[in-house]
Amino acid sequence: MTLDWISQPVDNQTPAGEDLFEIDDAAYGDYYFDSVGRLPEADDFFRPGMEVGGNKQPDVIFDPKSVTLKDELTAIDGLLKRSRDIRLLVLRTQWAILSGDLRTSVESVEAIAGLLEAMPNEAHPQLTDGPRDRLDALNDLSQIGAMILPLRYLDLAGSGASLRQVLVAKGRYTPHDGEHDLMLDPLLKMLGSMGDALESVHGLLAQFKAAVERIEMSCLGHDTPHTPQVKTLKDELDAILSLLAEVRPELSDAQADADTENEAVPGLETPPQMPGVAAPTGGASVWVEPVTEVKSHDEARARLIAVESYFSLKEPSSAAVLLITQARLLIGKTLIDAFEELMPNAVDRAVVEFTPALDFKLARGQLRTLADQVEKTEGDTGESHTSGDGDSNAAEIEIPGIAANSSRSYKVNNPEEAKAQISAVETFFRMVEKSSPVPLLLSRARGYIGKDFETLMREFIPKDEY
Repeated sequence: MTLDWISQPVDNQTPAGEDLFEIDDAAYGDYYFDSVGRLPEADDFFRPGMEVGGNKQPDVIFDPKSVTLKDELTAIDGLLKRSRDIRLLVLRTQWAILSGDLRTSVESVEAIAGLLEAMPNEAHPQLTDGPRDRLDALNDLSQIGAMILPLRYLDLAGSGASLRQVLVAKGRYTPHDGEHDLMLDPLLKMLGSMGDALESVHGLLAQFKAAVERIEMSCLGHDTPHTPQVKTLKDELDAILSLLAEVRPELSDAQADADTENEAVPGLETPPQMPGVAAPTGGASVWVEPVTEVKSHDEARARLIAVESYFSLKEPSSAAVLLITQARLLIGKTLIDAFEELMPNAVDRAVVEFTPALDFKLARGQLRTLADQVEKTEGDTGESHTSGDGDSNAAEIEIPGIAANSSRSYKVNNPEEAKAQISAVETFFRMVEKSSPVPLLLSRARGYIGKDFETLMREFIPKDEY
């Protein structure tokens, strides 16, 4: 079941439809509150057997087969047709993973990301009265009983093995009933024997994490910036991706943020050690170079120029091209350059404060001076490249020297290819230059692609101006 329609307007007057929660819609209320009440808490997902009359009762673990996913999807999607509601999409994500359906869960979380990119202001809950209600909805993606534990207990690729079982075999967790005889090597071999199915699961988990990061970027890039608490979810996804890479090392290329440390969560078993490279003796960390499709800043710039060329030739009125151009112009620039470009009214207040009591700080003027003094070595220069007067009908850019002894050309023929190039550059900066504003700009640019004039007018111009 596809959710491609979720980013399309319900109607021209109210793109996201009415907020069925706020108007106390009967059908919405009946399903929503019943559904939330049925979600398992952490102590519902697993209940240890108690001693009764000298006999131990069996442990009870949540059964994915107890979820009738078809019924949940029918109810949720029917309501989503009337209202583009993040709360409903989060429930969809949760019920899917509780049923063991990873693909549908990924589809649902990607729909959240797409909705936030397409309708950042209109999606429900809206931010008119602040971000609290929207954050409450998004933070449920890290619920222990409804998201984290279902992922930990997930049967991976139909192998019968889960992250939980492997961690028990490694001595990280206390065994439940039936887990005392688990042995690590047979579990890993069982996973490794799943072939293409394991690769498919790895791809879905990588998509899951990428969608969560898109959600974060959309929230941070909003006019009312807000930060959803989804680190616990990302950590759990990283742990499973690490396990799959342990079994099939060639899959590790998709592993992002491998050196992130876990944070303890109250009420949750101690999280597994994060994937990637363990800290060596003495506590020093090891940096692992990210593997990305885009290999350099110059290549990122070339890809964006190709996208700009496509829009200038085919869709010159596109709002996306404005942000793509701004993103390209900020490649290779300092943080203070970004502040001056993107926050001209606030940049004078920029300060790095060390000891307030002693007035020890670096203010905007000194930061500007420091930015101007940053040394650059030969190589990836940060200078802007411009296209020549070639074929006026081809959105193709070739820039020598992007890789050693080679040249690459990038051609964009349609909006989908434009999105693919934008996503590749966005991923590159998220992994190699996290302080850059480029991903934030490109994420919003992708959300503008395909929007009509009336929708863009509502986003760009305050309502009381038209």
